[in-house]
Amino acid sequence: MIFSDHYIAFFDVLGCKPFFNRDEESEIEFVKNLKGMANENEYRCAILADDIYVGNIYLTDITRESAHYHFFIGNKDYWGKGVAKKASGLILDYAFNALNLKKVCLRVKK
Repeated sequence: MIFSDHYIAFFDVLGCKPFFNRDEESEIEFVKNLKGMANENEYRCAILADDIYVGNIYLTDITRESAHYHFFIGNKDYWGKGVAKKASGLILDYAFNALNLKKVCLRVKK
């Protein structure tokens, strides 16, 4: 499951209502709907680890020079294992080298 406990589900970054006890089918539907939420000023990706969907990473507010970047690892089993670091490296490489952005901002919540 993408949200490995109730605490994580409460902080779903996409603004959705908290998900509790989601099954694999509802998670697959959620990922399919991510594509429909994007627009030309966004670039969204699912994060997979060990072929398991564990979170999301995306660029928003993309302009000619900058963007905001966000990530969310909803499965605690994958915290502290470098998953977000690797995904961040990939999306930042895309932002700076493919989109030629000069600045990418990240806001962190405690």
